Amino acid sequence: SVADRVYRVVLDTGSSDLFVPLSGCKVCVGDPNAFYDPYASPHGDGRVVPCDAHCAYCQRWSFPVSGRDGNYCAFNATFGGGLTESALECEDEVRVGAVGTTSAAPFGGIYNITMPGGGTAAA
Repeated sequence: SVADRVYRVVLDTGSSDLFVPLSGCKVCVGDPNAFYDPYASPHGDGRVVPCDAHCAYCQRWSFPVSGRDGNYCAFNATFGGGLTESALECEDEVRVGAVGTTSAAPFGGIYNITMPGGGTAAA
């Protein structure tokens, strides 16, 4: 669960990344009311990670994009077959079964999915 909302995810043991659909994603499948909204976190510590020229996230592996409150850290993750997920770096309380965090943990909020050849498709 992220921010007390349960998500069904595929566990990728070859990666440490967690992705959930972000509020406003137009190509994600499912109930848009169930997508992650950092502004509605019940714990008050949900957020999209802000980014500037000195951002540690962006210097390592992401890039800034304009958003509601300024620039955010964004990144692309490409999977086998060429499918690419574009996500914003988010932080909130995360649980996997009985194990979880009591403070903000990083994860990706998907805002776009691109298929090989450039088309978009539902995830």
